Amino acid sequence: MIVPYQRLSPEALAAVIEEYVSRDGTEHTDAEIKSEQVRRALEVGELVLVFDAEAESCNLLSPEEVTAAETAAEERQVNHEPDFVDRPLDEDHIP
Repeated sequence: MIVPYQRLSPEALAAVIEEYVSRDGTEHTDAEIKSEQVRRALEVGELVLVFDAEAESCNLLSPEEVTAAETAAEERQVNHEPDFVDRPLDEDHIP
């Protein structure tokens, strides 16, 4: 579910952006610059805040990524495919 980023407190939004920026191993000196770039991307709609109720987490995605994820989820529903496959353990492959 897309959540308007404006609904987050400034502190919560800063934490989401910081986590997003730090994923790629950004150096602390570059983090402020990248954080500002991400904030501007949110403001102009190049990124959106997405909340996953099942995982109880949020993420920043491009609108195209959101559309692709929604399309894939719809296709799984139509084909009656689970989001994950529950397979029994193969004891021969347990280290």
